[in-house]
Amino acid sequence: MERTQRENIFAGLWYGDSKPSMVTFLRPLSDTLSKLADDGIIVQPAELTSEPFVCKVLTIAGTCDLPAKALVLNSVQYNGKFGCHKCKQPGKTVKTGERGHAHVFPFQHRDPKGPLRTNEKFVLDMKIANETKTIVKGVKGPCCLSKLKMYNLIKGTAVDYMHSVLLGVMRLLMVLWFSTEFSRQPFSMAKNTKEIDRRFQEVCPPSSTRYPRSVASHRMFFKASEYRDILLFYGPVIFRGILATMYYNHFLLLSEAIFILLMESISVEQIHHAEKLLWNFCSQMATLYGERYETANVQLLVHLADSVRDLGPLWTHSCFHFEDKNGYLLRLIHGTQNIPMQMVNAVKLVQSIPVISQTIKPGNVIAEFYRHMTKDDSFCQENKDLSRIKLYGASSERLLDTVHLSALQIHAGHCINSGTVSIFHRAQVKRNYLTSKHYGKGNRRNNFTGFFFK
Repeated sequence: MERTQRENIFAGLWYGDSKPSMVTFLRPLSDTLSKLADDGIIVQPAELTSEPFVCKVLTIAGTCDLPAKALVLNSVQYNGKFGCHKCKQPGKTVKTGERGHAHVFPFQHRDPKGPLRTNEKFVLDMKIANETKTIVKGVKGPCCLSKLKMYNLIKGTAVDYMHSVLLGVMRLLMVLWFSTEFSRQPFSMAKNTKEIDRRFQEVCPPSSTRYPRSVASHRMFFKASEYRDILLFYGPVIFRGILATMYYNHFLLLSEAIFILLMESISVEQIHHAEKLLWNFCSQMATLYGERYETANVQLLVHLADSVRDLGPLWTHSCFHFEDKNGYLLRLIHGTQNIPMQMVNAVKLVQSIPVISQTIKPGNVIAEFYRHMTKDDSFCQENKDLSRIKLYGASSERLLDTVHLSALQIHAGHCINSGTVSIFHRAQVKRNYLTSKHYGKGNRRNNFTGFFFK
C-alpha cells in the first residue's frame, strides 16, 4: 500500500531526552491536515484530456501506543484514573505486595464498555479542564487534533492491537505461564518448557514467518510478530494438554476473537461474536489470574470490536508498519555526532528516490541497480504478470495427468495443447519464497502448503 511506503510515512522527528509538547510538536502536521481538508489539492487525472480537479482530504483515523496516546490527546496516562480513552470507567487501585500498588480496571458485568466517551463530551471536558486548570474525567486540556475537520477524537483514535493485545495481553499471559515467580500457580507451565520448546521445534512455518524461538531462553525478547504467531497459530496446538483446561479454554477465547477481527472481510455477525468472546475473556481474568492483572490492556479488549466497526479490521490501523519504519530510521544513523542532521539528510534522500525513479527507463543497467537497491519489482522487463515470479534451480520435464491438465486450463482460461511442462522446485512470488514438497533443503520450513477461503 502506498501509505505504508517508507517515503510516505515520515512526518516529524524529535531529538532530545524529554518528550515534546504535543500541542507544539504536532502543530505543523495539524495545520497541514487542516489545509488539506479546507483547501484541498489540485489533482491532474491520468487522462490528459480530463480537467484538473480539487481533491479535499479528511483525516479519519490515527493510531499510537498508550503512552503516546495520552500525550496526543492530552489526557492522563493509561494506568491512571479515567485512563481509558474509550470510556469513563475510573478503575481502582489495588495492592500488589507489601508496598506495591497498581491501577486496574475490573470488568463491569452490567455495562462492560460504558459509560462510553463521545467526541462532543470529550471536547467539552477539554474546554472545562482548560478553563479550570483541573483534570476532568482524565482530560487535562485541549489537544491539536480537536481542530481537525470531521475528525472524531474517540472513534477515530484506534486501539492498536499490536501494543494492546500482542505486547500487552499476550506478553502478560506468557509471563504468568512461564515465569518461575508463578511456578506454584495452577496456570503455570514453567515446568514444561522443555516439552513446549520441543513442540515449537517441530513447527515448520513458511519463510514469510519467523521461525519459533525457545520459550525458555528467548521469551523475554519475543517481538510482536512472535506473540501474534503464538496467539493465532502455534499456541492453540502446542499448549493443548499442557496448559490446564480452564486456562486453555480461556486462552482460546482471545485467540478466536483476534483471528476474526484480523480477517480481510468481516460480517456484522462475526464482529458481534468476537465481541462476546472478548467480554467472556475479560470477565474471567480476575477469577483465573487475580484482580491485579485486569490491566489497561485487558480493559481495552472490551472496546476492540467497536474499533473494528468504526475503522475496519485490526490490521488496517495497527502500529506494525510504523514500528518497522522506526527500525529503518535507526539504520540510517551511522555515527554518534550530529544525529538530527544525519536523520534529516537520510530521510530527504529516501523521499527523493521515488521522484528520481520516474526518470529511469526500464530494461537498462540503471533500472536493474535501482530495483536491486529498493527491491522494487516494477522495473522488471517482459510480461508484468510474470515479472513478479522468479524460478530457481534446475528444471525437469513432466507429463501432467488429466486432472492437473484440466486445472491448469481452467486457471489459464484457454485450451492447452501439450501436457508436458517444466517443473521447478523453488520460486519467488513478489517477496515470498515458495518451495515444492520435494525440495530437500527446506525441511525446517513449509513453503508448499496453501489455504484458500471463500
